[in-house]
Amino acid sequence: MEDLKAVRAWTQRIAGYIDRWSREHGVDARQAAWLRQGVLENAFPALLLVRRGEERAALRWVRNMLNLWISKSGAAPDQEPELLHTFRLAIAELGAAESNGSQARVALRKLMVHLGFSQDELGRMFGVAGETIRRWERGVNQVPAKHQAELVSADAAVERLLQLFRPQQLPQVIRRKAELFEGERALDWILRGRIADVADRYEAALTYQG
Repeated sequence: MEDLKAVRAWTQRIAGYIDRWSREHGVDARQAAWLRQGVLENAFPALLLVRRGEERAALRWVRNMLNLWISKSGAAPDQEPELLHTFRLAIAELGAAESNGSQARVALRKLMVHLGFSQDELGRMFGVAGETIRRWERGVNQVPAKHQAELVSADAAVERLLQLFRPQQLPQVIRRKAELFEGERALDWILRGRIADVADRYEAALTYQG
């Protein structure tokens, strides 16, 4: 997996560059927030330039996007699926970390990204409606303390699973039926709130095989 710390650091740097550009050009706060998120979400080609050591070219690419008020990205994400996956996660964490309930929102985004879940599926996992998840994610409603603790636990379990499976594999792995889960899918257990048990069983099975 690509180095999330390095990708996050670059993403934060570009976010700061976008904010400075917005201030210098007198962009109002509401439009600046929209511009910032939009450019970040479409800046994957610039990240590829950074990866090749062409940071000045990456900054020019971002500046051109800003001058055009967001043009559609010409990236080919299927060429670098893991890097794109990590980049999107870094952006999700950055956006969530600047809002109320940041820790819970970061965990929500990570679960959706790594497990390939929709908000409705995540709602089943925590025994709430999909709309509730959407409101938590947008910061409209605060995540109750009980669910914050569940999110922390689920996030830790996902990190354990990522030690066993590549990020691109995990959504497919949990959707296969397996004797390990009594003929069910790991997904079925996760949706019943048993993600820690899923991590325990995979760890035990794969450690034994090793």
